[in-house]
Amino acid sequence: MKILLITTGGTISQEDADGKHLSVGEVANQGFLDYVRANPKNADVSIDVKNLFNIDSTNITPEHWNAILKVLEAEHYNYDAFCMTHGTNTMGMTAAALSFGLKSFGKPVYMTGSQVPFGVEGADANQNFENMIRIARDYHKVMKGVFVVMGSVVMVGTRIKKISDNDYHAFSSFQQNALASFGSKAILQFDEARLASNNASYEPRGKIEVFSSYPTHVISSFTDHAGIDPNDFKLLVEQGGKKGFIIRGVGVGDIHESLVPILDFLREKKVPVAVTTQIPTGVSSMDVNEPGIIAEQHGAIPAYDMNIESMTAKMAYLIGEGVPYEGFKAEMLRNYKGEINVDKYLNSDRGSWKDFQKK
Repeated sequence: MKILLITTGGTISQEDADGKHLSVGEVANQGFLDYVRANPKNADVSIDVKNLFNIDSTNITPEHWNAILKVLEAEHYNYDAFCMTHGTNTMGMTAAALSFGLKSFGKPVYMTGSQVPFGVEGADANQNFENMIRIARDYHKVMKGVFVVMGSVVMVGTRIKKISDNDYHAFSSFQQNALASFGSKAILQFDEARLASNNASYEPRGKIEVFSSYPTHVISSFTDHAGIDPNDFKLLVEQGGKKGFIIRGVGVGDIHESLVPILDFLREKKVPVAVTTQIPTGVSSMDVNEPGIIAEQHGAIPAYDMNIESMTAKMAYLIGEGVPYEGFKAEMLRNYKGEINVDKYLNSDRGSWKDFQKK
């Protein structure tokens, strides 16, 4: 069984210096591989290492995503599974970008990171790394797509949310339970229906397909607040060349009525606007309060239970794929890689899913 380990930096590849995490080198040089190779259960597991880059994940860019995706594309047929170490700050966004980028792949990609570097007392780094390797070893034949292995859970790549900067259980699966959980014996307790749906979304259709050009620079994100200036949106379109906006609204996706005229302007310019909520675990359905209902009528797209990491990656993906404005709403609300579940939140008076797609 062959694994390609891709390293990208982050705390898991750093050392601790009086509480500060410093980049010192590569995961392969820090004892991780010796640790897992010493396990007799891994005697038939071959692990090659690709040290792609070594950065704090705060500094991740679409160019880094593209580099990862190109490695995965080039090495697809050479390995049974892919494992990757990554910093936790932006792991959710990278996981989402890889999920959409691997349009048709057919192999699993497992990611992990840590809150504390390898070798430090109480570190979670070695446990997370070992768990990632053993999940890849034992379950690569039944899993396809992008997964994050942290603590005792396996999460789908489009649902990753960092919820703590200190706790060992630093991640949650946004708006859903984790895909699988495991204990000391690493026997995964899968949500079988979701696993089947997830696998189908990565199944090769004749050949592998990988998208690796994320134009996130043409997207801007705004947090709605008292006194927000609608002209900022206009300025960014006319002088900044922006082609998409994400707004963090309030409640269930409500945004200030002063933004309605600018929504009309953006619709005229064919610039899509997606709306989420500032509530950490909220759902943006935009169908409860008048401000949200009116905003959707003027072109805003409700994000429902999609996290902002997936919203950003998906909007960039759709722009990069050349999806026209007229079809943008339907595609943002279509489930690609487990990132959204509109059916769960549709009110009975809004019609069927097929009717809703046509709007």
